[in-house]
Amino acid sequence: MNVSKVEQFLQTSIVALLVLFLDQFTKQSVFFYMRNGDHELGPINWIKIAFTTNSGAALGLQLGGNAFYIFFGVFVMILLGAWFWREPKVFEQRVMRLALGLVLGGIVGNLIDRLLHHAVYDYIAISVLPVFNLADAALVGGILVLAYNYFIQSHKTLLKP
Repeated sequence: MNVSKVEQFLQTSIVALLVLFLDQFTKQSVFFYMRNGDHELGPINWIKIAFTTNSGAALGLQLGGNAFYIFFGVFVMILLGAWFWREPKVFEQRVMRLALGLVLGGIVGNLIDRLLHHAVYDYIAISVLPVFNLADAALVGGILVLAYNYFIQSHKTLLKP
């Protein structure tokens, strides 16, 4: 099914806005209700809701100051937007538009934190992972889907005899 660029843009934007809303809502809820310590989530002992802030990048890496992360986030959004408009065939697949929306929503969610709080609010603590948030999960999931579909799926057609 051939979908116009405007429809593709709207679908991607809806996903990004949904991620952004859910991310900001959960961050503010956790900040308001649970900022004074860890709270176990139900009967699962390996996952906790634990409010913390992260002034670095993913996995707590310190690659620069807050301004660097803001600039980098905006730069990546511009690159993704250019890719979206220059490679319309790539985004004819609904899954690619969904993945792009996840990534953009995650970037904007964390950018809002950096602009307002000079750090990112994290709150999901799983025993084997660094503490993260919904925006981080959307970013990672979206990047994995984009990479898989672009590099694996699109190149399968090149390998066919």
